[in-house]
Amino acid sequence: MPTTTLPDFSVDWKAFDFIIASETVGRGSDDVQVAVVRNGRILHRSTTSSPTSLAEVTDSSRFRIASISKLVTAYAVMRLVEDGRIELDDMPLKEAAGRLGMSLADPRMESITVQQLLSHTSGIGSSSDVFFDSPGTTSDDALRTVLSTPLASDPGRKFEYSNANFVILGRLIGWRSEQSWDAATRNLVLEPLGLRDWIVGTTTGHEEGDAQHRSKEGRNYMELLEASGAWLASASDVALLVDALSRDELFRTPAPANLMRTPSSSGPDDENWEYGLGVRIFANGAWGHSGTLESAHDMVVKLDGGTVVAVFVNGEEPSDTDALLDLIVRALAGR
Repeated sequence: MPTTTLPDFSVDWKAFDFIIASETVGRGSDDVQVAVVRNGRILHRSTTSSPTSLAEVTDSSRFRIASISKLVTAYAVMRLVEDGRIELDDMPLKEAAGRLGMSLADPRMESITVQQLLSHTSGIGSSSDVFFDSPGTTSDDALRTVLSTPLASDPGRKFEYSNANFVILGRLIGWRSEQSWDAATRNLVLEPLGLRDWIVGTTTGHEEGDAQHRSKEGRNYMELLEASGAWLASASDVALLVDALSRDELFRTPAPANLMRTPSSSGPDDENWEYGLGVRIFANGAWGHSGTLESAHDMVVKLDGGTVVAVFVNGEEPSDTDALLDLIVRALAGR
């Protein structure tokens, strides 16, 4: 993979935007929004749209950030860990089942820890059908289905990416803060950083000024994903968030952020990345998170040298979201 070190950071932004747009909007996606941040300052941002875009978008329009939501959730969890309201070795699934009026289907679930949920090593299966193929299901019923299903592996044994891990963590944030999961996340993470324009999205809804993502009729995944994938935000706001995390803002010591960025499990048979606590760590030195949903392919990364880049695509190109990392590096280099 190419290096992400940019010693002098001399970038031709016109060429940068052209390269990003040519691989996204130029291949059939509706919109692409980019932002580049360093040391709390927005260096560049832009939006490019196709003639077939469903809405007029700007640099401040909100897009589905999909699984980049997990990074925000992990940040909120670690704030509560630092405050002593959550411990990484807490085992919250028995409480979750009790709050849902049920019993755990698999006794091994009682031993799943917060750290295992954060690192996708809980043993909970991917549960993709629960969140993406369950029209009419409520978020509580989706969780009941997850907790009624035997584990795919013993807790702590292997990595398996699952939205359910972060839905549970979001609920835990809310319980410990005595608020809804989204209100608690705002108070713990977004408001202190001045990021006040984030909203929780719906599958078919669309607010004026935001990107309008194409969704198949009858789906309700945004309502079910909650803390694992339901936030909407602009690329500049997400880049500012990751920049703040990279500089250990909001934490009293560097320890929580360092732990988040330390590999705790390998990726799924992929030598190009590992997973920390709510953070993807790439083999080329970048770290951040990706997000993939219907009509959404997103990447935010902190590169070697301190630069943070976010690229949000409304559409299906590139089909492989991880291709955005290489695209970011090539665009910064002007090739």
